[in-house]
Amino acid sequence: MNIPFTFKPDDQILATGQPGASDFAALKNNGYSTIINLRSEGEMMGINEARMVEENGMDYIHFPIAGATGITVENARKLDTMIKDARAGKIVIHCASSNRVGALLALRAFHCEGKSASEAINYGRDAGLAGLIGHVQNLI
Repeated sequence: MNIPFTFKPDDQILATGQPGASDFAALKNNGYSTIINLRSEGEMMGINEARMVEENGMDYIHFPIAGATGITVENARKLDTMIKDARAGKIVIHCASSNRVGALLALRAFHCEGKSASEAINYGRDAGLAGLIGHVQNLI
């Protein structure tokens, strides 16, 4: 498994960049049961990720987040529901670089899990939050 921008903020979630076709079998073999894709359809360049994920016996959720405009408290709450509704097992959440993943997870940590602002930002960083940190700080 050689997925770019891989972060493991906790035991349940793996935050990554775009997995390659051969990565899905490895993710399944490592106990991951749900893939949440934050990339927009235009970013996918014809990749049929839903098919690849489902062929490997995992659940697929497409939740497109368009850059900073998609980093909202409402979307963090939606992601929280997706994570809670995922069947037993571990979850991969990905975008292109883990930045959007980390941003939404930081907001989720603060607004849904009751973590302090600094704890939430650190959790987001552990999940790939980088360039969107200022935007996230404004929403905490």
